[in-house]
Amino acid sequence: GNIERYLSGEYGINQIMGFRSAALIQHLEYNAKIVFDIARDELASSNRLDEANELYLRELSEYILACRGSLLSNDKVFTKEFHFDFVTLFAENFIVSPFQFRVKNGIAIKIDHSDSQKKEIDGIFNQFSRSIDGLGHLMQRANIFKLYRHPSYMREMVSK
Repeated sequence: GNIERYLSGEYGINQIMGFRSAALIQHLEYNAKIVFDIARDELASSNRLDEANELYLRELSEYILACRGSLLSNDKVFTKEFHFDFVTLFAENFIVSPFQFRVKNGIAIKIDHSDSQKKEIDGIFNQFSRSIDGLGHLMQRANIFKLYRHPSYMREMVSK
């Protein structure tokens, strides 16, 4: 079986790296859905899945997919009106209650790479290539968080 293939060296570290990066590139949306479905189930089983928690989970999922999705494309820009201030939550490393930063009427947020981030990402891709295998090597040697997009306020809606 597969275990014997790993032990014999037929499947090696490169294959593991490839599977890890494929999970990030090709299956992020599916994996996120599983995680958030489990979170909803846990909250529901403890009678804590109310409208506010459901809204937060839905928007947090969208936020995560915008920040971490399409990692091989550094020119993607996502814009959305959220009901939580993800710019502040990001600045606070998400260690605060998101309900302190709920914005009833919504706030327009842009999620993209900064110009300096794009330059750094281009350098990373020049070294590791813009492929699933290249991303696998990157994940072994560099900080994958450098590839994630960051939130900012839309210029036309800077105030809450």
